[in-house]
Amino acid sequence: FRPSDDVRYIVLDIPNQNGMVCEVKAMYANNGRCRHDHYYRRSTNECTNECNNGLYVIGDTCVEEGTNVALNKDVFPPNESVGVVTDGNTQSCYSSPTDGPQAIEAIEVNLGRNHKIDRVKYTSLSSLNGNVVQLLDVNRRAIESRIVSSTEMEDVEIDFYSYDNVHYIKIFGEQSLDVCELEAMFSNHADCRGGFFVLETTNECVATCPTGFYEHHDKCKEFNSNVAFEKHIYANFTCSNQNLNNIVDGFHNNGVWTSQLCAIQGCGVDGQHAYFDIDLGIDHEIDRVVLKYADNNTDAFFQSEVILFNNEMHERARVQLTENIEESRTMIFDFDLTDDVRIIRLNSSVDYIRICELMAYNTGGLVD
Repeated sequence: FRPSDDVRYIVLDIPNQNGMVCEVKAMYANNGRCRHDHYYRRSTNECTNECNNGLYVIGDTCVEEGTNVALNKDVFPPNESVGVVTDGNTQSCYSSPTDGPQAIEAIEVNLGRNHKIDRVKYTSLSSLNGNVVQLLDVNRRAIESRIVSSTEMEDVEIDFYSYDNVHYIKIFGEQSLDVCELEAMFSNHADCRGGFFVLETTNECVATCPTGFYEHHDKCKEFNSNVAFEKHIYANFTCSNQNLNNIVDGFHNNGVWTSQLCAIQGCGVDGQHAYFDIDLGIDHEIDRVVLKYADNNTDAFFQSEVILFNNEMHERARVQLTENIEESRTMIFDFDLTDDVRIIRLNSSVDYIRICELMAYNTGGLVD
């Protein structure tokens, strides 16, 4: 069972009224099962409340992305020679007769349950060109088919859109099949067909973005996700040995200065105002920029401003700080929702500022 820590009674339902019971034992066996709201993480043999950092959910288990879920699964037609295509050994192969009653033009692998699949690997003794790989649901209805166009005889990767209801994988040959190994996995390559979006938090393909997400290019991005995280920074001048990447690394220590988490913008050059630009990589919709600073002199930020530019450095919006801020070590710059934002610039009103983090969001109006 999954572990339960509030068990008081155990009931045995014995359908045969003449059944005989000699002993009942109950225990905590630490069998690797997790309680109903947790998942079992195989790599660390522990229970967790979420699967992340390269893991995804299969039933009640966290599985590493790229895991071959076809390994040792049943193959149709059910005979020993065909079964080698899922044995994990690319040196053991199956070649079907080209004619007669033993000729096989299709092989079907039963994954045993629904799986999330976006990639199939296929190794053959002969050219794969013209073969068809098909994903099927539990009722053997086709989900998607791909024609193999490779003439290679080694591993060929066939990428599909991501589906979470794949139960069978079928391979068709034009006349016969030469198969050494078939692997199926969720690789998280995040590719969706036209009209669909990649849900950023799960890398699944969805037709519409759910509540709490917004459409951004071909993705559903979560409102209040920091789009400046780990983006490229340019500063007009910096002090020596300063790591500007600290400003977008996701750690700000609530504005308490540390050289491991923060950086100095500018070097105290009299008469020159410091600024830096964050390149978001692609266009984004922005309505809030938050700055975590580590400077006790709050007056230094008077008339500092944040400017939003598009990819051609045309100004899209600007907000200036016109009042002194309280010592909360946080500055919030709110904009009307602005699209086509590629560059975020902080223009300081002094020659240097100690900064711990800059964050940028599309809040969707979900925060005050």
